[in-house]
Amino acid sequence: MIFWGFRFLAFLFLATVQIEMPGEAPDTGVVFSTIITRTSMRLQEVAGKRPHKLKGMNDSISETARAALLMASRGEREEILAHLEKAREHYPSNSFTWLLQAVVENAAGEQATAEYETFLRESRTYTDFERSFLSWDDFHTLRRIVYELLRSRGVSFEGREKQIQVRIPFRALMEYVQHPSPEDKFLNIAFIAILFGGALGLFAGLMMGAEYGVPPLRSILVMYAAVWVAYGFWLGDLAFGLPEGWNRFRIIPWFLGLVFLSLVVQETRRILNLRSRPLEDGYQRCSRCGEVFEKLVIECPRCRKQIMRGS
Repeated sequence: MIFWGFRFLAFLFLATVQIEMPGEAPDTGVVFSTIITRTSMRLQEVAGKRPHKLKGMNDSISETARAALLMASRGEREEILAHLEKAREHYPSNSFTWLLQAVVENAAGEQATAEYETFLRESRTYTDFERSFLSWDDFHTLRRIVYELLRSRGVSFEGREKQIQVRIPFRALMEYVQHPSPEDKFLNIAFIAILFGGALGLFAGLMMGAEYGVPPLRSILVMYAAVWVAYGFWLGDLAFGLPEGWNRFRIIPWFLGLVFLSLVVQETRRILNLRSRPLEDGYQRCSRCGEVFEKLVIECPRCRKQIMRGS
């Protein structure tokens, strides 16, 4: 009880000391201090519960909580920074450590511009990690205040807005559901028609005895599977975004084109090899598909073409 009472008094002291926000209105500094204090107290509660499945995430929260407690009780700067560094070692995506470090550096008389910028870059996504100790409103309020603080210091983000732009998971997918672009609508219809229509066609062929393990039917099956992969690229780009420089409208044509070209080359080589292979006595070659079979057979076993005797 004494220990928890000390924590409460320490954070009460922190809440009464406004964190200086140069160039900002006084109420902004109060809001910033209040959120930092509230979040720091929440960190103390969450640290003991260890809410995440990954040990590194829980250890990172614990180290961040220790640093926050030292800040509230005016601990040594080096010790606070050491805990924040350990927190990042356990979980590098812990962006809140950069904000606390900026506050510590700012209290020591430094501007901590680099730390504030790093916080904006690293906190672009509100994940389950931040959700365990920081509310959505507080998260975005902190980002807005830090952004305005940097602007007041003459820091410009022109030309590098994407570095600090908030990433909303599944944003493109949600936008597609609400207001699909003509290109995406066409892609979706095309994929549905090809995938479901192709599935019906393949099933019908299977019922009629088609052997998809032999060429050229094997190539059709591979191309159908490639369309499924392309559909995955489309959904993946909508949900998560493809690496920079790529998008669904670029990678899908490239991927399907390469698969198709590869199959054409393989099939061409197979046909040329078949047609150039010498025949043994008593065998003939189908003029349509190049299959080799006995002369007594009157129907090509592959393409079912009727073979007239003497042909």
